[in-house]
Amino acid sequence: MNTSVDLLVNIISATPTAIAVVDLEMKYIAVSQQWIDDYNLKGQKIIGISHYDLFPEIGDEWKAIHADCLKGKAQKNSQDKFVRMNGEVQWLSWDIRPWKDDSGTICGMVMYSEDITKRVVDELRLKRNLDLFNETNEAARIGSWEYDIITGSMFWSSMVKHIYEVEEDFVPDLQTIREFFKDDLNRDLSDSLIAEAINDGKSFDIDLEIITAKGDPLWIRIRGNPHFKDGSCIRISGTIQDIQELKIRSIQLKDSEEKYKSILENSLNAHFLIQPDGYILEANKAALDMFGYTIDEMRALGRTGIMDTDDPNLAAYVKKREQTGSANAELTGIRKNGERFPHEISSVSFVDSNGVQRTSVSMVDITERKKAEENLRLSEAEFRAAFEYSALGMSLMDINGKWIRVNESFCRILGYTNRELMSRTLKEISHPDDRDMDLPLMEEVLKGIKKSYQIEKRFLHKSGAVVWVHQATSVVHDIDYKPSHWTVQIQDITEQKNIESALREERELLRTLIDNIPTGIFIKDLESRKLLVNKAECEFMGAKQPSEILGKDDFELFPLDFARIAIAEDQEVFKSGKSIVNREKIVTWIDGSTRCLLSSKIPLYDNGKITGLLGITYDITKIKEAESALFESEQKYRRIFENIQDVFYQTDQAGIVTEISPSIEKHSGYARDEVIGKPVTDFYFNIEDREQLVETIKANRIVTDFEVRLKTKAGEKKYSSVNAQLIIRNGEVIGTEGSMRDVTERKLQQDSLKSLNHDLNTLNDQKNKLLSVIAHDLRNPIAGCVGLLEVVFMDIDNTSKDELIEYMQMMQKGVLNAHELLEDLLEWARIQFHSVDFIPSKIDDLASDVRHTIKKLAPLAEAKNITLNQEIKEGVSIMADKHMLASIIRNLVTNAIKFTNKEGTVLISAKRKGDGYLFSVTDDGIGIPPDDMGKLFSDDTGFTSYGTLGEKGTGMGLGLCRNFVERHGGKIWVESIQGKGSTFYFNIPDQEKLL
Repeated sequence: MNTSVDLLVNIISATPTAIAVVDLEMKYIAVSQQWIDDYNLKGQKIIGISHYDLFPEIGDEWKAIHADCLKGKAQKNSQDKFVRMNGEVQWLSWDIRPWKDDSGTICGMVMYSEDITKRVVDELRLKRNLDLFNETNEAARIGSWEYDIITGSMFWSSMVKHIYEVEEDFVPDLQTIREFFKDDLNRDLSDSLIAEAINDGKSFDIDLEIITAKGDPLWIRIRGNPHFKDGSCIRISGTIQDIQELKIRSIQLKDSEEKYKSILENSLNAHFLIQPDGYILEANKAALDMFGYTIDEMRALGRTGIMDTDDPNLAAYVKKREQTGSANAELTGIRKNGERFPHEISSVSFVDSNGVQRTSVSMVDITERKKAEENLRLSEAEFRAAFEYSALGMSLMDINGKWIRVNESFCRILGYTNRELMSRTLKEISHPDDRDMDLPLMEEVLKGIKKSYQIEKRFLHKSGAVVWVHQATSVVHDIDYKPSHWTVQIQDITEQKNIESALREERELLRTLIDNIPTGIFIKDLESRKLLVNKAECEFMGAKQPSEILGKDDFELFPLDFARIAIAEDQEVFKSGKSIVNREKIVTWIDGSTRCLLSSKIPLYDNGKITGLLGITYDITKIKEAESALFESEQKYRRIFENIQDVFYQTDQAGIVTEISPSIEKHSGYARDEVIGKPVTDFYFNIEDREQLVETIKANRIVTDFEVRLKTKAGEKKYSSVNAQLIIRNGEVIGTEGSMRDVTERKLQQDSLKSLNHDLNTLNDQKNKLLSVIAHDLRNPIAGCVGLLEVVFMDIDNTSKDELIEYMQMMQKGVLNAHELLEDLLEWARIQFHSVDFIPSKIDDLASDVRHTIKKLAPLAEAKNITLNQEIKEGVSIMADKHMLASIIRNLVTNAIKFTNKEGTVLISAKRKGDGYLFSVTDDGIGIPPDDMGKLFSDDTGFTSYGTLGEKGTGMGLGLCRNFVERHGGKIWVESIQGKGSTFYFNIPDQEKLL
């Protein structure tokens, strides 16, 4: 009996796994060295000590398991958490079984365990890495795929299945995948790329269009790389990315270019492309129609042949274009029939892609354009007032269901911004159960069965809530009565009924479970016959009873190849007396499978002689398979991460970059190792962008399409669109992660469009002011004269001479007012449309010129017995624009006469001051109220007041004066005392020194 116990102790002690044997009182009988190492028991007395004394941390749960085992119930667990007294966590795989004596009585318990802490920690680390990879791919909507050519099997990642809108249990194959493509062209192209990859080893990267499982059209980007072994392609792997939004923008840009070209060719305005020497390269149809020439005739004539070269504005127009590269003016053209016609011309000089100077010229018939612009303005104003400020949600949608325009109420009801809503369709924002409600009704409207329809339906709010609305939909036809677009109006008719929280199903995690079984133990004699085996060895060999094994050698139990290896190892131990410890070997098993075994063989001695050996066999096949699979998985996901186009990054809580994709080098010029470990603030062009991004992500935890300005390694500025979110672990924020996309080109296009819109709005405002004055102020005095003439002619026979003189004086007053208004209006219009050229020249006798100017105003002054005086030295000369100076003095003197009582005085003076002259016009009239002082020199044509005899001004004269004075580099101002008079001052610097 003692010999058996000693033998058991030796066997257990030599076992390379953690095994312990205890009696019914849980006291140790035998333990392996591995048990001592795993539980840090080295140097402690173990045999005869209670298991619970060695491990006081063992609780009632474990004690209950031990009690059940001592009653005959064996138990095991492949992965269990064990917390030591010092707080250290161990992960164990364990197996406990009762052991019995020869009579079958339970005498104690055999405990087997394996410390699997490292493997569990590695699996958790892998899980975290996979979570990061999947989150990154989800942000970019990129998934992976692989086609095994040998087995014909196809693998899709979860993201690919999400993109194709299939269930997670969907099993793809080549034939099924072909059916997803939109048409045969896409299918044939895909087939040819797969064939070239297999046959020629060509990688591919292509954009294709599919129809998802839910019937939605979608553009995807497919990448594929072939993998070869022994000269043959064994598999193709790659990525699939959702590029729907990017593709739509690309198509819209192309459509915009085509639309621009079509608009130019079909424009009612004339457009030319001209060489510097005046040779006409191109002219659109409107240009040919405008002049009545063919393109060949027009080229033969050149620019000078179709323009009136005597037009006084032509020289200044050409000079300005030569100086600034662009110019506009009102010029005169000559048609083929000799007719001269006014037009507005604008041109821009540029250098084409070949470095050749060109000039782009546009001509517009002013009269027709004015009429068209006014009608358009009124129509647009009415539409905008009805559309934008309606309390109802209003929208325009094209025939194919794409939004053209939505108002603020529409966005507010559904919770989207205008931009977000424009990227969605009516179907996408409708509740899934109501998405098909509109289709039959729209069909009836298009067929003319009904003009419109109204329904109550559900939309999905941006938050996910259901919004009930009353929807009214009608179709708008073009001039040919073809359906042009839809009008969709919605009214919110309910409060939020319920809030649906869309829960994302947690992705299935990749887990590799390694099954651990108790170690097989056996004893052999010198002829390699089995003398002793345990239950684990029987299970390993597929035997039900030990009797099926005992007394047999390896040739009788194992395949021939394995038996030869095993017998050779036995002889090695018998001859050398040295142990074989943890030797790995790969064998073909009885069932034809390949196994990887870890075995140890230890010589047994009796009186100093080797009598046999102790063998330990451990099947590590599944562990090896798991290690191989783990390696391949890490390699596969690493390849995908390194080949993504957008830049994906992670930072810690302090803003230090902890991870970034290799695509950062293409994006900014920085290598990946130049960015990792650096603060993100080092890469911002404007640090304010970083601060705003941080504030936004703190408030919302996530940001989408947040525009920032970054700097490249070369110091250049780039615009990037950032999608980012907080990284939260165990309820704490540990950093941020997200993706960046270069939007520099798109930003530059948007800025250019804003500039063009600003110029157009400025021109519209100027045109509106001009038309307002023409329509109102100019019409009134003329209408009054017409009315007086009608009165005279109706009763001319009974009208006395005095009455006739009175009528004539009234008409004269009206005509003079109209003439004054027209003069001011023309001056103002020429300034606003940049057609007044500033041409300073020397005025030899300033006093003479001023007398000539105010002489024209004598009738106005004589009508009120007002004396006009001037204090200007004779022979004084000045460099100035003669026409503008006369206009300034004429307007100021006219105003002084208007606001001076009868018998008053107006004084005009000019005195040398510094490098120029200070002019003043002083009256002793009624003065100016303080509240009106700030309105005098405005360009707004609406402000005016009545003179002492009811004279009404144009409201533009002082604005013109300010513009003309500023063109000379001077200033104008006024001093006035109400009831005593006013003095208007302006200075004209010496233009010779300014030129």
